[in-house]
Amino acid sequence: MDWFAVDPKTNELKKAFSLIGYFTSQLTASIKDLKIVPQLGFIKQEFKLKSTEIGEFTTEPLNSLLNFAFDKGIVPFINNRAKDGFPIPAIPDVKLINPEISFQEKYLVVSTDVNYVGVKKEEHSK
Repeated sequence: MDWFAVDPKTNELKKAFSLIGYFTSQLTASIKDLKIVPQLGFIKQEFKLKSTEIGEFTTEPLNSLLNFAFDKGIVPFINNRAKDGFPIPAIPDVKLINPEISFQEKYLVVSTDVNYVGVKKEEHSK
């Protein structure tokens, strides 16, 4: 992530420094009322100084601020927005029994047993 500053002498935008960082989190999901309900868990993030044109400095205050912002603000906000879940396609008269969710590299798998709760044949013919 590059940061820039305006040179007061020339009014030109110049690169001040670059940061490199990572964000570690955990995502769990459950199925409730035919909706996938995700829950994001924050573990940590950390930025380090990659290069600088303005001199060395510590990134610890920035990391502390961002850890606080993620832990107390951003992650709870995301979880609150996602708490109602995301609907999954439903088949009429079919109930999901013991659904399980697994995460693959580029997709999500929902596996389940099913129970047909529709009208029985003999009831339909009456």
